[in-house]
Amino acid sequence: MPSLFLGHGAPDLLLSDLPARHFLENLRGRIPTPKAIVVASAHWRAPMLQMTGTAEQETIHDFYGWPAELYALSYPVKGADWLNKRLSELLSAAGMSVSIGSRPGLDHGAWVPLSLMYPQAQIPVVQLSLLASDSPQDHFRVGQALSAVRRDGILVIGSGGLVHNLARLRPEGTPPETWASAFDDWLFDRLSEHDLQALLDVYTKAPNVRLAHPSVEHLMPLYVAMGAAWSDDKVERMHTSFSYGNLSMACYRFG
Repeated sequence: MPSLFLGHGAPDLLLSDLPARHFLENLRGRIPTPKAIVVASAHWRAPMLQMTGTAEQETIHDFYGWPAELYALSYPVKGADWLNKRLSELLSAAGMSVSIGSRPGLDHGAWVPLSLMYPQAQIPVVQLSLLASDSPQDHFRVGQALSAVRRDGILVIGSGGLVHNLARLRPEGTPPETWASAFDDWLFDRLSEHDLQALLDVYTKAPNVRLAHPSVEHLMPLYVAMGAAWSDDKVERMHTSFSYGNLSMACYRFG
């Protein structure tokens, strides 16, 4: 089973006619059908790792000011206590504390892309928080701890955005700004070259990093997905596009 990084864009991806939406709708035909999914989204951070633990996951509409029809959508997916147990074992063995959080379900960074990939909500999902840390290394280690579940048919997903500057959004359909494309291209080049050290040193090595990420929560899921990869895994950019002038919708497959 591969590890994926997905650019989830804005919540209205579900209502749009964007290339990224059509890519996600067709993605399930390009990967094996998973037994379950563990997803780490940019929209849940905690001082120590937490995971959802409810049998019936709620659909959390953690966004404001969008069309009313978005708030009527739901993704009634089930949790998986056996996967909670497995994740606890793996993370504990790697020296990391993890607990069942109070969050009752999936935030939009998880359920928006999953509802396009698996609209029947037939595959159980556990959402794992990010750390409050801005450290790529910390999140890479989280991914490394998760990597073993891939052998069990579990799909690991990091959901965020390789460029994410809400203050610089432009009308939908606006070509990406030069600084946004430059950062996105730098990541593509380093991932293609398997240049792990440069990627871990992104804050000092990448161009326009503070424009691309005034805050870095949308970048950290990349490192979870990277960490879950194995050293001999092929890296494939499965999709590339932009939304609202700078939101990178790039999606990557590891393995």
